[in-house]
Amino acid sequence: MFGTVRKWRGHCGYVEPVSGSAPSVFIHRNDMPDETRRLIRNGREIEFDITPDPRGPRAANVRIVA
Repeated sequence: MFGTVRKWRGHCGYVEPVSGSAPSVFIHRNDMPDETRRLIRNGREIEFDITPDPRGPRAANVRIVA
């Protein structure tokens, strides 16, 4: 899935999926490789998988879209 990073706070934030009907997805720095952690910020386009979490959908395998 593709989306745009929103509300990034340095260690966690939310991703707005490209498909407008999908809800925002929680993202945490532990779910991405070191290279991605250094480059992620608000407005950045990313690719990710969604995993279930008791608190709602969570992004996993986060990658920066070049």
